[in-house]
Formats: sequence, C-alpha cells, structure tokens
Amino acid sequence: MSDIKIRKKELRKQMLGKRMELSKERFRQKSESLFERVMSLEKLAGSDTIHCYVAMTERGEPDTSEIISELLRLGKRVAVPVMDLASRELTHVKVDETTSWKTNRWGVKEPSAGPLIAAEEFDLVLVPLLAADRHRNRLGYGKGYYDTFLARTSAFKAGLLFSDMLVPEVPVEPHDIPLDVIITETGLI
Repeated sequence: MSDIKIRKKELRKQMLGKRMELSKERFRQKSESLFERVMSLEKLAGSDTIHCYVAMTERGEPDTSEIISELLRLGKRVAVPVMDLASRELTHVKVDETTSWKTNRWGVKEPSAGPLIAAEEFDLVLVPLLAADRHRNRLGYGKGYYDTFLARTSAFKAGLLFSDMLVPEVPVEPHDIPLDVIITETGLI
C-alpha cells in the first residue's frame, strides 16, 4: 500500500471518529446552517438538474433530506446516487415526492426505481465528504464511486462538510478531482 493510501486510510478513521462525536443537537444545528448555505449558493439558481447524495446521518454526514425536499419544491430536476455493485459506479435516479425507497447493504437509502439521468446532464453535483482542505481536495470513503462520477461530469461540484472536518491537507492521488467549492455551515471555500 502506498504512503498516500495509508495516510488516506488513517485520515478516514480519524474523521469518522471525530464526526461521530457531535451531539444530536449540534448535528441538527450544523445541518440547518449548512442547508441555508446551500440554498443561498449562487450556482444553485441557474441549475436545473442537480445530483444530491442521500446522507448517512447515523454516520454523521450532513443531513441532505431538507435540501432534496427544497430542490424538488423549487421545481429542480433532482437525482440521487444508486451504487451499481457490478460496475462499481454510480447511477443517478430521478426522484420526486412519490419516490419509494430501499436501503442498500451499506445502510444508504436509495430509490427503489425511477428514470436514470446521465452524468453529462447535471448542472450541479452536491458531493459527500469525510474531510477536505482549503484547496478543495476531498476525502471520500475510498470506494471510488464518486471519483469515477466526478471525472465524467462537467457540472459544478460542491462538497458539503461541517467546518470541523476541514484539515490542513488531504493526501491527493492523480485520479482525485478537486471540487469547485466546499460548503460548510460557516461559509464557502
């Protein structure tokens, strides 16, 4: 295992632990503030087709349920990821208020069915993060699903992160794609 991969693995473990230390009340407050920041994002107004991950709130990911609901209320075309285990890639399923949901093997909610949206159709992608740095480098879970997706889309890429998950430096490999912006509950990077 390369030095970078080892450093990423150690940082993932550290950040997962740190994220789980947030009290439920603090998590709620931070998620509400992050929601406000996302909704005020200038790029959002001109985006018609938006990809938004479904948060694993039990693992401390910033809650995206209100974001998805508000995007739908605003008339946006919204898709959420579904993990294709065979290809190790994400598919993007359009959702609406009538979508029925299931839970995948990692405990992530996914639509049971729905029309697919191609990666090339997105105007804005809201990306999950474990950590990020001020150079907008992201640390994900290490499975490569988002790396593959982000390489295929020219959409504006916005990572959602609580500010205490910012680190001085995220180890970067050649396939890692920096984001256009990191949105935290305290501001934009």
